[in-house]
Amino acid sequence: MKEVKPSKKPLAIYYAIVLLVLLVINLVVMPWLAERQVQEVDYGTFMSMTEQENIGKVDIQSNQIIFTDKDNKQIYKTGLMNDPGLTERLYDAGAQFSSEIVEQGSPVLSFLLWFVLPILLFSFIGNQMNKKLMEKAGGGPGSMMFGGAVGDGLPHLTSANSPLAAYPGYLLNYEQPYGAGRITIL
Repeated sequence: MKEVKPSKKPLAIYYAIVLLVLLVINLVVMPWLAERQVQEVDYGTFMSMTEQENIGKVDIQSNQIIFTDKDNKQIYKTGLMNDPGLTERLYDAGAQFSSEIVEQGSPVLSFLLWFVLPILLFSFIGNQMNKKLMEKAGGGPGSMMFGGAVGDGLPHLTSANSPLAAYPGYLLNYEQPYGAGRITIL
């Protein structure tokens, strides 16, 4: 019978690695990919494109202006300037423009969705994988409990329920029930 040794690396290390990878993807890789699709220009370029009526859609945000060309093929962004006549010029250029409505999200909900939910998800997946591996290895709940548990919760081996009971001449003789037993094969 193979002895199942516990892993030298606890499962918590794997969870920490997955959490770190998830954080790197969300905080570094995704913003970097989104940023590469937008071309940054100065405010003068935005003004000249507005005068040439080469503006498609304009989104005025709290700290920047994101806009497209007339064909909506390229996305541009520029910094926000104090320009009182901007909306009038955009209207004259035939651009579709809007401004964001700033809504403050719940920090508790954000914490639950972006921190707790992934941890729970990966914990569930890890537990399911652990169960499958234990089943394939012949383990499972109570796999080392040969004789069942008595009132003290510890397994007791008897001659009748031992895995060696099928061998002829086998006898299990316990002097002490927790590890000092003696197996005699007759």
